[in-house]
Amino acid sequence: MPLPRSAAGAGPRTRALLAAVVLFVGSVVPVPFGRHPEFERFGPDKLLHCLGHAGFAATVADALGSGGLGPRSAGAVAVPLSVGYAVLLGRLQERVPGREPERADHLAALLGSVLGVAAWLRRSEAASGPGGRPRE
Repeated sequence: MPLPRSAAGAGPRTRALLAAVVLFVGSVVPVPFGRHPEFERFGPDKLLHCLGHAGFAATVADALGSGGLGPRSAGAVAVPLSVGYAVLLGRLQERVPGREPERADHLAALLGSVLGVAAWLRRSEAASGPGGRPRE
C-alpha cells in the first residue's frame, strides 16, 4: 500500500496510524452495488484486503521496531495486530450497507500481513550489517 507523498517524511507511528485510517475508511464506505455472483468466494476485494494489510502490518512492524523491539519481535506482534484489526473491521462492516464480511477477507488479511512483515523484515535485515548494526 503506497503512502501519500506527504506521509513519506512522517515518523513510523504516524505512517502506521495513517495506514490504519486508510483501512478503516476503505472498510466502512457503503457500497452501492451488490456482490457479483461470478466472483464466488474470491473476488477482487480479496486482493485489496491482502495489499492493505500487507502495508498496514509492515508499517506497524516498522513503528514497533523503531520503538525498541527487535525486528523479529516487531513482526511477530504486527501480524496478529493486523489480523485482529481485520476482524474488528469485519464486525463493523456488518452494519454498513452493501458490505458483506467473509472469512476469506480474514484469510486475505492474514496472508497480506505475513507477506508485508516478511518484506519489511527482509528490508530491515538488509539495511543492517553484521550483528544487527545499521550499515553506513
